Amino acid sequence: MFATLRAFGLDVEATDKPLDALVGFQGRTYCIEVKDGPKAPLTDFQVAFFGRWRGHAAIIRDVAEAEAFAKAVRGGAI
Repeated sequence: MFATLRAFGLDVEATDKPLDALVGFQGRTYCIEVKDGPKAPLTDFQVAFFGRWRGHAAIIRDVAEAEAFAKAVRGGAI
């Protein structure tokens, strides 16, 4: 999914924690977690992170969600 985000001109830096990557575009930074498919579970750590994090964080489960996320970022919706 990182390749899809990069294809839309977003910078992607893979991380291990708290989530899978930091995504940057025009001075804004987004935290994303990539789950392979709709049934891939979050870890207990990730559930706790999403529960307490007050910044932006998203879960992307497939290429369609990656494209929608990238379009929303580029369009200024998030």
